[in-house]
Amino acid sequence: MKIAVISDTHMSVPNNILIKEFESTLYDMDAIFHLGDYTNEDVYLYLNSHPRFFGVCGNMDFGAWTQNIPSQQEIKLNNIKFGFLHGYDLDFSNIDRDITKRFSDDVNFLFFGHTHMRFFKEVSKTKYILNPGSFTYAKGNPKGYAILQFNDIKHIKLEWKNL
Repeated sequence: MKIAVISDTHMSVPNNILIKEFESTLYDMDAIFHLGDYTNEDVYLYLNSHPRFFGVCGNMDFGAWTQNIPSQQEIKLNNIKFGFLHGYDLDFSNIDRDITKRFSDDVNFLFFGHTHMRFFKEVSKTKYILNPGSFTYAKGNPKGYAILQFNDIKHIKLEWKNL
């Protein structure tokens, strides 16, 4: 399985970089997760054209178009469980504890955005926490997103895709 994890696009319309990435790389992913702060419905709809797109709202997403987009989700794909939210209200001084208590115990991947800073941590052999940084406005690291590739939960390959 190969998935892309994106956050904090902060665009009014899909820009040339997003369109190029979507057509060359993202569309071929088994799934795309967006962790909020699209900031415009056009960006959400563009990404949602992927057959396995999953997204949540961020603190910069508001208006009628957000009414059916959850603020937090748990989904299962190929026997691996994903929990994700934007994360504007997380306690970053103890991210492990705070994010894990918000999801079921059996969630394998915990994704959050908001900080615009990349973060990856193996909590246990079957639980990981990831923040892909920001697609547009990165802080302390290149702008981009994360690609996770795995056949099972114990053999994870992480690639930081720089833009």
